[in-house]
Amino acid sequence: MTAPPKPGADRVASDWLACRGLAMISALGPAAQAAVASATAILHDASRATDVRVRAAAALGAAATAGSGVEVAKALETIRQLAIAALRADLAEATRLSLDETIGSDARKADGTAAVIPAMACRRNAWRLVTLADAVERSGGAAGLGGLPGADADAAKALAASLREAAGKLDADPTAKTVGDVLQSLDKTLQ
Repeated sequence: MTAPPKPGADRVASDWLACRGLAMISALGPAAQAAVASATAILHDASRATDVRVRAAAALGAAATAGSGVEVAKALETIRQLAIAALRADLAEATRLSLDETIGSDARKADGTAAVIPAMACRRNAWRLVTLADAVERSGGAAGLGGLPGADADAAKALAASLREAAGKLDADPTAKTVGDVLQSLDKTLQ
């Protein structure tokens, strides 16, 4: 087994360590109250990698309780913005790369050429969306951030449902067109 990277050595190593810690917080659930503030800070830190922030949302959804001191409305808004930003970033990157149309997408850039997002990147976005949905409200309606005091329960339920629906569409049809369609739908429904 290889030793884990040292914190501060580089950004990738730091993100790896943060993800490992956030996974432990998620596994411990409410027993990890001491780590809720750290997970909250990571969620709101826009300089962090998207996947690290998604894991922070998952940790919060699993560990935060009524007494955690989490600003629930702010956390839910950050989750909403994070979902949309992740999709926009992948569309922008696909457009920037100007990949060959033969890879399999029919999303079009302004110049008429295809913007392509690899299927695995679409599935990564599906994972992100379902993980964010679970942070808001666990599958089966179990409490997440949306069940904490200060949350608009109906809005949280709608957010979780929209994120899950979008994830399902991306998983079923992992193309740039679907990413664009899902993004457009989330932009409308999550405002």
